[in-house]
Amino acid sequence: MKNITSDKNFTKALELLKDKNNLLDILMTAMGDGLSIQDVNMRIIYQNKFMIDNFGDHAGEYCFSVYEKREKICEGCPIQATFKDGKAHQALRVGITKDGKPFRFENISTALTDKNGKIIAGMELCRMVEEREKAKDDLQKSEERYRSYIEITGQLAWITNAKGEIEEDIPSWRKFTGQSYEETRGFGWAKALHPDDAECALKTWNEAIKTKTTYSAEYRIKKYDGTYRFFWTKGIPVLNKDGNIIEWIGASVDITDKKLDEEEKQKLQSQLIQSEKMAAIGQLVGGIAHEINNPMGVILGFAQIVAKNIKEENPLYMPLKSIEREAIRCKELIRDLLTFSRIGKTQAELIDINKTINETLSLIESQVKLKESEIIKEFSTALPLISVNKNQIQQIIVNLCNNAIDAISYNGKITIKTKTNDNQIEIYISDTGKGMTEKIKKHIFEPFFTTKEVGKGTGLGLSISYEIIKNHNGTIIVESEPGKGTTFIIKLPLSV
Repeated sequence: MKNITSDKNFTKALELLKDKNNLLDILMTAMGDGLSIQDVNMRIIYQNKFMIDNFGDHAGEYCFSVYEKREKICEGCPIQATFKDGKAHQALRVGITKDGKPFRFENISTALTDKNGKIIAGMELCRMVEEREKAKDDLQKSEERYRSYIEITGQLAWITNAKGEIEEDIPSWRKFTGQSYEETRGFGWAKALHPDDAECALKTWNEAIKTKTTYSAEYRIKKYDGTYRFFWTKGIPVLNKDGNIIEWIGASVDITDKKLDEEEKQKLQSQLIQSEKMAAIGQLVGGIAHEINNPMGVILGFAQIVAKNIKEENPLYMPLKSIEREAIRCKELIRDLLTFSRIGKTQAELIDINKTINETLSLIESQVKLKESEIIKEFSTALPLISVNKNQIQQIIVNLCNNAIDAISYNGKITIKTKTNDNQIEIYISDTGKGMTEKIKKHIFEPFFTTKEVGKGTGLGLSISYEIIKNHNGTIIVESEPGKGTTFIIKLPLSV
């Protein structure tokens, strides 16, 4: 050490260092890091080799001028705080080495006291954090570049804390969802998910946090305009040296267009399978219907002839009329089967679809009134005439309305709406019934499929309607959810 002043405080501190036990403790504590001891006037009493190598030997000089090249005591100096309250203090500081280079270190100060407990000096342990802080800066730069890339590609970047809560502003998310920063904070981001997807998404998220594994999920996110888009999301946990999650970083990629393409492909495949089923069953049904039609005609004819030649009081009159009535019902069923098998020919005529529907509804209004329900008509005005088989269109309306009547409870509603769209006339038949599950929806157009009780339905109504519309080069689809009613949408081309 250099010769220094004979100041009493300085001398006492120097004597303290000469105690071998204290010196050993100091050296053990400081092993591998820098160590500097200052008196209460901030003059350097001792520096270990690390400090001398980096800053030079400056015993007797003020620490603030040596380590940070300042002219007065540093603002927020930890050792000054220690001198005031006697407690240890910590701060991140930037020093200047003897070569003029910035030098980041973590400063931890403790007090050195005499036998009477009076503070006569302070010890600063300087832990080097240059590499750590540089790595932190590099990570921040990487995150900024990552976010820029995400913004450019239209993805949604996000960073959360270890629990999955958003703590900082995420411009891409805010821009897409329309949520403010305050609305997004914490788990506010989950409010932007589709209600049917949120619970599953959070459950998957909690499982990823528990297992410290990559988070991946698919869900719909609500856009600022109220529409939903499908996103595939992946999040990666950032772990500390102890293996604990400190944050999550990830991105959500819009896959809506791709998903719609896949759904369209599945829809076409389903339609192809349905068409093949219809064709096979149609051939079978057509042959059987013709075989039954002829003998049924003979039964009906003889029953009618005999019934005409006997009086009503004759005991045989009622049985014959019953045979006649049931034979006529069988003939009508055969007619439906022939329609289904596509053997019946379509005789087209120009009709007013609104007028035709009105005429048809008169056949079922009494059944609707029995349930104390109502029919709501929302007809578009000035619809063009359309070339169709009127009787078959009426048959479809009756079939769909009968199904709606069976579905609704008392005080229910059946809504029929018409409009033109893209060179087509569209007919919507909706009910406020109990709706259908996805499993039932897949089978409703199949022949002989019915959810009604035995004796209350043949399972041919919807399959016949499907076949009639197909013969008119149109389409029929169903929209339904349990508890939300059902809507059938018929689309018929204006020109065949």
